[in-house]
Formats: sequence, C-alpha cells, structure tokens
Amino acid sequence: MAAKTVLITGGGNGIGLATVKKRLASAKVTHLLIIDIGVSNLTPLAQQYPRKLHIACGNETKQSDSLKAVNTLIEKAGSISDLILNAGTFKPVGQLPTITIEAWKATFDVTFLFYCRHGSAGLAPSPGDQRQHHGNIQSKELPPSKVDFMKKLSGSGNLLHRDQPASGFLKLVETGIREAMNGKTLYWEDIVNGYVF
Repeated sequence: MAAKTVLITGGGNGIGLATVKKRLASAKVTHLLIIDIGVSNLTPLAQQYPRKLHIACGNETKQSDSLKAVNTLIEKAGSISDLILNAGTFKPVGQLPTITIEAWKATFDVTFLFYCRHGSAGLAPSPGDQRQHHGNIQSKELPPSKVDFMKKLSGSGNLLHRDQPASGFLKLVETGIREAMNGKTLYWEDIVNGYVF
C-alpha cells in the first residue's frame, strides 16, 4: 500500500472538512495538510491526529501562502501524492448594485481563477450551450419564481449533504482514475455508485 500525502485547499468547513475527516480516517494517508483562511474547525482534529494533520492558515489565492503550504507538506512528508482543490466562497451576498467591484473580484479569484490556474490542463468543456443562460447571468435580480423554487428546494431535504460529494472525492483519491477516464467529466454519484470503475 503506497502512503498518501495529501494537500487540501479550503478544508476548514463544508465539503472540505467532510473530506478531511474521511481522509484522516484512512489508513492509506500518512500526512494531510490543510490550507484555509478559517481553520478553527480543525483544532479538535489536530489534537486527535497530531502527527498526521498539518494546518496552514492562509489565503489560497496568494501564491506565497500556497507555496508555504506546499513546502510545509514536502518538509513533513517528503512529497505530495494527492492535491484536492476545494477552496471556494459564496460571498458576497447582497443585491448586485450594492456589492463592490473589489468584493466580486475577490470571489472570482477564489472560486474561479484559482482553479483555472491549478487545473487548466484538465478542464473539461462545459456541457450545454452557455448562450441560453446569458439572460440569467446578466439579470440584476432573481425572479420571484426562481426564489420560490430555491426556497422549496432548500426546505425539501433533497439537496446533497456535504458527505455525499466528499465520499465521491475520497473514492477517486483512494482508487485513482483509470487512464481511459482522464480528461472526461465525472459526476460524483457515478463515482460513488461505481458506474465509472
């Protein structure tokens, strides 16, 4: 069994934290480094796994913070076998005319440009025609019918729990990706259900 040394961005909460917990429980993982701007949720795990879990409080969009995290894991483990890019943000929240350009740029840097920089070679083409969604992207307010739909969806209990996509990520990391699947779009439920293996 080859030892896994894993670096996870954005592992301080949500799907990232669920992924961290699953990776820490794996006997295959010998070192796990998390870089996130919010690391308070990791304190109990650091006490439970003092030799396995390494925490870097930093901003993933700053190259100096990313390099520090990479260098720390290499110093502790000698190499990095797996990189899980999970960092993202849902802020700013508010009406479009009240949000500053700087806030939008910061969100764009974390949630989009960060991944393009790290994963541009493996990006799959977007399914569907983006032109049909152009009107929704340009609108300043969400129509009431869409707000109602989102409220019903949120209250229905049909949204994914963060452990569900985390289990898909974990399976990919543990079993690897077959050569025939490189460069293809994979859906978490197909991975968990074993359809792609």
